[in-house]
Amino acid sequence: MKKIILKSCVLLLMAIFTISILQILNVFAQSMPYEKEEYPHLLGNQAVKKPSVAGRLQIIEKDGKKYLADQKGKIIQLRGMSTHGLQWYGDIINKNAFEALSKDWECNVVRLAMYVGEGGYASNPNLKEKVIEGIKLAIENDMYVIVDWHVLNPGDPNAEIYKGAKDFFKEIATSFPNDYHIIYELCNEPNSNEPGVENSLDGWKKVKAYAQSIIKMLRSMGNQNIIIVGSPNWSQRPDFAIQDPINDKNVMYSVHFYSGTHKVDGYVFENMKKAFENGVPIFVSEWGTSLASGDGGPYLDEADKWLEYLNANYISWVNWSLSNKNETSAAFVPYISGMHDATSLDPGDDKMWDIKELSISGEYVRARIKGVTYEPVRRDIGMKCPFKDVSEDNIFYEHVVKLYSKGIIKGTSSSKYLPDKNITRAEFAALCVRALNLEIEKYDGSFSDVKSDTWYSDVVYTAYKNGLFGQEKNRFFPERIMKREETAALAIEVYKRLTGKIEVDTDDIQIADEELIDPQYRESVKLAVQLGIIDLVSDGTFAPDKSVSRGEAATIMYNILNLSGKL
Repeated sequence: MKKIILKSCVLLLMAIFTISILQILNVFAQSMPYEKEEYPHLLGNQAVKKPSVAGRLQIIEKDGKKYLADQKGKIIQLRGMSTHGLQWYGDIINKNAFEALSKDWECNVVRLAMYVGEGGYASNPNLKEKVIEGIKLAIENDMYVIVDWHVLNPGDPNAEIYKGAKDFFKEIATSFPNDYHIIYELCNEPNSNEPGVENSLDGWKKVKAYAQSIIKMLRSMGNQNIIIVGSPNWSQRPDFAIQDPINDKNVMYSVHFYSGTHKVDGYVFENMKKAFENGVPIFVSEWGTSLASGDGGPYLDEADKWLEYLNANYISWVNWSLSNKNETSAAFVPYISGMHDATSLDPGDDKMWDIKELSISGEYVRARIKGVTYEPVRRDIGMKCPFKDVSEDNIFYEHVVKLYSKGIIKGTSSSKYLPDKNITRAEFAALCVRALNLEIEKYDGSFSDVKSDTWYSDVVYTAYKNGLFGQEKNRFFPERIMKREETAALAIEVYKRLTGKIEVDTDDIQIADEELIDPQYRESVKLAVQLGIIDLVSDGTFAPDKSVSRGEAATIMYNILNLSGKL
């Protein structure tokens, strides 16, 4: 009997122990970062080796594909950051910043963007001293360094403005003869900007001819460095090199993408994949979390998809940009009046930027370079509101502050928002245009009731041209007050454009005054209510003809952006 009881106790203890272990494992599984399950190659950076370990880089072939490899022939991946134009954001070239990038961010490469036009090398050749200083700092801090001749506008690298290319690269190669830290990028983004190159094999032949002359010069000087060559259509056609490659064993082909514009099911990704799978060595020498404009977003979900493929295939990448410019792709917090100062490009003697000094994009990319879980910090804590008429106890406070910090809403003056004032069609059009980050169109005088010298002329025209607003007999009615039903319809249109689609069942939505809603707006109103973008009033009615205040408009736009993951 005692044996039976003892055996039962042992079995009971084993069962309890097993259950406890399962519970622990379940809790652990629930706390696992999403990257581990969905994008396993985002975590870890074992192939990201420093120059002190990897030495001179080379290109090797394996299973019909070509990879960047270290001095021993082992496949390597470079991950790092690109500067913005050194004529604008040259302060990033400092000892503290480069040490922070190497040690805290764990970059093993940095890219130095030498613009030629726009106040760059063509008009100020002394800017090359910034590049030389950057190269020295990269070497001191154990990083490879890409010397980028930033072809952008015009788009043909053979254009007159770029005639200094050979002299520039010759001087760098003379100053750092055959230095294995250096990677030469000969033409940032060949494109159609006049005089440009067309997106065709003929366009590629122009780029190739330009590149070959510089490659020949560098090789004749004894430089065996890796060389990156761009391609037509803003370095989105590496596939041209499948049938017409450059005859050099250490040449790679750049790909540039911005995750808000270029999706993983789009042509840029497919061009890259096709080229890579056909033996073209690829280097993503510039990519951003924003739209191709450098602003909008950030589009981190799409960035995850790109980086998962790049990391899985050991394709090196460099993110744009090391600046505090007021745009999404910048890595550091910009100056915003009444909110905060810009992050200094010199992190100080501690050689580390605080996470809150980074933009959302900068914080995300730092995690991706390090190969650690991305755990965004709260950015609304301690955020100040510049408007004296929106106090902390105001129901619209959080929404106004957040949207102001993203540049989506503006005050009627530097210190007033007027949250209780009814919002006009022109003002709401501006919210929609900014939320969608639409490129502003120059007003052409289409509306008889919109004068070209008004603050809203370009923005209402942009909203009209993009199909957000209509017109009646050549009139926009910019000062007309927005009603709830029209606001709901526009809110749903903005949400659709941000997310791509809406899959919501509205059959169970009960609106007491549904018959008062204009039939053309009825379904949008139901969707907006179901999604929580706009609420019913207290008695279960929608009050379609009721006006919308500027504070309410801020809440509606906040809800849209929050639901679509854009905050």
